Amino acid sequence: MSKGVNYGPDNASAFELPEELLGILPTDPYEQLELARRITSLAIGSRVSKLEVEAAKLKIKINEKDQIIYELEEKFNELEKVLNETDERLSHSLEEQAKLNHDKSVLAATVKKLNREVTKP
Repeated sequence: MSKGVNYGPDNASAFELPEELLGILPTDPYEQLELARRITSLAIGSRVSKLEVEAAKLKIKINEKDQIIYELEEKFNELEKVLNETDERLSHSLEEQAKLNHDKSVLAATVKKLNREVTKP
């Protein structure tokens, strides 16, 4: 069987704790465990507090990024609207240009016809 290990001040060399600390540690193992639990609880509480502060900072950054995203989406929507309006005007202009080109062709044909009639004897 394994040999029992004393974790009290008598076996301090295994842990290499300073003498000042060994002098204030309780000798009862259950008291040592209670002290360890309290120290662990304080350490965890401190870490949780730091994490909560970090989480709050990250939430602020997320809100800032969300605001930037919202503004960019608004700008995108506005630009998309302008693009659609411009595209519509371009389509209308192209239709008008096609119509004018057709009218020009018809007029050119009419002018040719009239010039031929005028030049006939």
